[in-house]
Formats: sequence, structure tokens, C-alpha cells
Amino acid sequence: MAIARSNDEHRGTQTEMEAMSSSFEWKCERLANEEM
Repeated sequence: MAIARSNDEHRGTQTEMEAMSSSFEWKCERLANEEM
């Protein structure tokens, strides 16, 4: 990861990470529900 980053770029990356993790958690929950 590049250390010299503007705050806007960092904020954008942070939002992308949160969106990815939330959709990943949603997929896991869905799989768990289908297995039950």
C-alpha cells in the first residue's frame, strides 16, 4: 500500500473495503441460512 496518499483517496478505499466486507458478510449469512 502506498503511504503517500491523499485523504480523498484513502476515504474512497476505506468505503470500498467496507462495502466489500459488508457484502461478504451478507453472502456468508445467506449460505449459513441455506444450509440450515
